[in-house]
Amino acid sequence: MKSSLKALKTLTGSAFRSHSSQANARNSSAQGASRNISIRASPTNLNDTVPDPIAPEPTISMDAEDFLEPIITRDAVVHFAYDVNNPPPRPDADAANTQAEGSSWTRFVCISDTHCNMFKVPDGDVLLHAGDLTHSGRFKQMKPTIDWIKQQMHPHKIIIAGNHDLTLDHDWYLEHGDGWHRTLENPPDIRKLMEPREGDTTFHYLQYESLEIMHGNTRWKAFGSPGSPWFGGWAFNYDRETEAQGITDQIPEDVDILLTHGPPRGILDLTSRGVLAGCAALKSRVEQLRPAIHIFGHIHEDRGAIVQEWPDSDATNTTTTATGSGDEATQENPSTRRKQRKFTVFVNAAVQPGFQNKSLMTPGTSGYHYPAIIVDIRNQ
Repeated sequence: MKSSLKALKTLTGSAFRSHSSQANARNSSAQGASRNISIRASPTNLNDTVPDPIAPEPTISMDAEDFLEPIITRDAVVHFAYDVNNPPPRPDADAANTQAEGSSWTRFVCISDTHCNMFKVPDGDVLLHAGDLTHSGRFKQMKPTIDWIKQQMHPHKIIIAGNHDLTLDHDWYLEHGDGWHRTLENPPDIRKLMEPREGDTTFHYLQYESLEIMHGNTRWKAFGSPGSPWFGGWAFNYDRETEAQGITDQIPEDVDILLTHGPPRGILDLTSRGVLAGCAALKSRVEQLRPAIHIFGHIHEDRGAIVQEWPDSDATNTTTTATGSGDEATQENPSTRRKQRKFTVFVNAAVQPGFQNKSLMTPGTSGYHYPAIIVDIRNQ
């Protein structure tokens, strides 16, 4: 594996570089002999042990011009900072017509936690939004936001809700909405906004649902979950102990594109108060399933990406089963492709810096300074 990061080499465990510091090594949180290369917006260097939840917030000094270099590996390229009017070329840019069926890479454009902000998004094959579309799910907030997403020219646009999108959690809102909205909204009106326009096959809203899309000759299976572990009783919150396993078990074995609002535990989930806020059950499920890309948000201050290399697997290529006629039928094992996959790209795509990074906010540019994260993945 090679990386363009000047401060990083191929390491056992993980490494990261922040805006304001050199690369630092930390122990890998993945199972088995694995390694990863990561870049994150968080400048904090902590071990994977859970810090004191009431520790004081760190004092941080950041330079808005300290842009991040891309992560470059054999199968994935991740871009963080670029000219949105002239985005970086695809890895197969030298090939004639990269949009053609013969293209060997798929470009994902990743955003999350836009909270009613609308800005220029670079072109790509698949636009992913990992929730918190709005401040509180009001119709007047949701309609312009969804219109903005639907107007994007990406062949596929896949979105989920987040804890701030209150009205999309229908049953929760009927029970708790009056504690958040003085004048109640009608949830079916907001849910109707999630339907694609007539004749539009490019817009997809997922709420604990799967979807299959095609890019060229490659089929991608996506799953979207708006949930996040309980925090303050927001929409789509679930209990870590009693509900998390049931939520994560819904993720299909053959998932390629995973969207969740909340992060997995220990992966780009470090809050400004030093707490790992992610979901342990989600982490275990992702380690088992190995999607090509897992996008999330929720924890604004740990925006970034990790390209995780997985250990070798003894997966077999096919499964032989008996049919009703007594014949044997050979079919692909649903878990074969993900066991053969050697990497997962984890992306915390929150576009707004955490509260300690307010100095980075420059209104009028892509998402308060942070543009969409571009992820190019080699088709398999």
